[in-house]
Amino acid sequence: MRDIKAGRDINVEGDMIINDQSQEYKLLIHCNNSELLAERQYRQDILTEERSSKFNRFMSGLGVAATLLFVAGAWYWFQGSTDIFSFLTGGSGFMLGLASLKIYEKPTLFEQRQLAALQEIHMLLRERGASRD
Repeated sequence: MRDIKAGRDINVEGDMIINDQSQEYKLLIHCNNSELLAERQYRQDILTEERSSKFNRFMSGLGVAATLLFVAGAWYWFQGSTDIFSFLTGGSGFMLGLASLKIYEKPTLFEQRQLAALQEIHMLLRERGASRD
C-alpha cells in the first residue's frame, strides 16, 4: 500500500485486494545458490534451537528422576531396609531412564522436516557445484 499514490482520481467501489508476492513461499529448487546458503543456515539454526530445547527438557526430567531415586535410596539406607524390593525399585528407575533416553534420541517430526530440508539443500548445492562441505 505504501507504493500506491492515491489521489482523488482513484475510485474503488467495493473491496480492493492487493497480492503482495514478496511473502509467498518459494520452492527450494527455484532458489539461487545464495538463497540456498541462507536457507541452510536458517534451518540449521532452528534445528539447533529445537535440539537444545529438547535436551534441556530431557535433562530437567532426568534430574528430577535421579533426585527422586537418590532420595528413595537414602531413605531405604537410613531405615536399614535395603532388601530386594529397594534394589528392584532402583533397577526399574534405571530402566525407565534408559527407555526415556531412547525416546529422546528419536527425532521429532519438526526435526525430521528440518533434516529433510537440509538434505535437499545439500543435494541442490552439490548438483550445482556450490557445496561448501
